[in-house]
Amino acid sequence: MKQILILCLLFLSGMLFCLPSCRDNEEVETSAPIANTVVADVKSATMYYNGLTGDFRNIADTIGLYSPEQSRTAYLTRDVSGWQASGIALGEKQIRLYGFYPYCNMEHKDLQEGYIDVEHFSQTDYMYSGFCGYVSRYSPKVSITMKHALSLLSFRFERKGYDKPGILEKISVRNREGKTVLYSKGQMVLETGKIIPLAGYNDAASLVQFPNPVIPNVYTNEAEYIHMLVLPVDNVPQEGDLLFEFVIDGQLFFWPVAQGTSWEKGIKHTYRVEMAGNKAKSGPDGNNIHVILSGSKRMD
Repeated sequence: MKQILILCLLFLSGMLFCLPSCRDNEEVETSAPIANTVVADVKSATMYYNGLTGDFRNIADTIGLYSPEQSRTAYLTRDVSGWQASGIALGEKQIRLYGFYPYCNMEHKDLQEGYIDVEHFSQTDYMYSGFCGYVSRYSPKVSITMKHALSLLSFRFERKGYDKPGILEKISVRNREGKTVLYSKGQMVLETGKIIPLAGYNDAASLVQFPNPVIPNVYTNEAEYIHMLVLPVDNVPQEGDLLFEFVIDGQLFFWPVAQGTSWEKGIKHTYRVEMAGNKAKSGPDGNNIHVILSGSKRMD
């Protein structure tokens, strides 16, 4: 009997010894590091600006951060140490994040509707990330890959018997009078990047300033092509409902956009512009200029 009693006492002593150890383990588990704001890793993406291209991370200085669960919009700013988050305080509950560019505090600090206004007058490369992920104070890290919301038209000029200087003064795409195929302003849904056109805004997309206005005899790479951003176009009902216009050496040339053409968001459409002859007459009947779609691919 005495041996049984001793064994019971030893067992109870062992249990009491283990209890503090279990409690210590629980404290370690609940004292994991927490963060008060977002830690963002912004991936590389090509940005189109002023007819040039570059790495988004080296050009953009602010990215908007939209969350349907937050009443105000947060943002990231870039400095020498990376991207720093402002305007967001992480809590216990997870929230969804969507990135967008550009971010303007006056216009975008309160985006409860979930969209921003976009246009192609300024040739701004509007971008969105789609769903970045869930974040909270226990999981603050997020990876952001920006995508293009507009469509890109890329022009490669080819001299075919054209021996004038070849000074490029203007490129534009516009609606034929009375047509509303091309929209110039819309609203970009931040969760998807879809652009909803706004009725009554049907102005041309134009470029009048170029890094090098002299059309080269030979291009060395695609970066030398002329790039123009436009709001996406679903479908051109009839040939000529949209028109390309080029002003070269003071002369206006035009070409009808083909029936069935569509310019999707995030897609680059490369056009070969063949320049033939030196007469003043322009357009398809004059055979001075031909515009041919040579390929389409996703924008980097």
